[in-house]
Amino acid sequence: KSDLNLFQTDIEHSSNSAKLNSSLGFVLLEKYRNTDDKENNKHLLTQAIGYLKKAVQIYPRYTDCIFLLGNANYLSKNYTDAVSAYESYIQLNPSDVSIMKNYQKALREMGRKLFYEDNNNTAAKNALLKSYKLNPNDDQVLEVLGGVEAEMGYLLKSLEYLLKATEINPNNASTWANLYITYTRLGDKARAQEAINKGMAIDADIVKKLMSVKTK
Repeated sequence: KSDLNLFQTDIEHSSNSAKLNSSLGFVLLEKYRNTDDKENNKHLLTQAIGYLKKAVQIYPRYTDCIFLLGNANYLSKNYTDAVSAYESYIQLNPSDVSIMKNYQKALREMGRKLFYEDNNNTAAKNALLKSYKLNPNDDQVLEVLGGVEAEMGYLLKSLEYLLKATEINPNNASTWANLYITYTRLGDKARAQEAINKGMAIDADIVKKLMSVKTK
């Protein structure tokens, strides 16, 4: 029998075992990670999160399990839950800096979702600034921060973030699209045109998609 089958059999008799729920969550998470067809195996990830959450409910100081729960939520694009799990881990284990990379990325993706999908500029900016402090050279954080600042009317701050993002990674089409928006709002048509031309040359589809979401 596989570990998965064994744990599934055992949990029928010991459903309140934190160790068993954690082990089953871990095995399901690894099975999902190792599958090539992520789209049709999302149920594995959903099940993993359920077992990991139950393990933490049973034993709230189960740091290894909290770490896994953060990772599973990140993979599931539940970024707010991922951030919450990582913050719980940091509170319990402040000396372990290995989690900071995951935490920084989760904050970034949470901020991106808050901005592009939820239109919550203030909450997006707060999450992105936390992410930026953890890694000031993440061009993706700089790009989204630039977009948020532009939407909030802080065009010069937007320009500062976006230009820094293009210095770090000049091949990101969406950064150039955001620069186009900021330059347009600043009234600098020449630089706006230059930015959109660069973005379109890199990936026209990405630019068009972003423009349809964020142009007014």
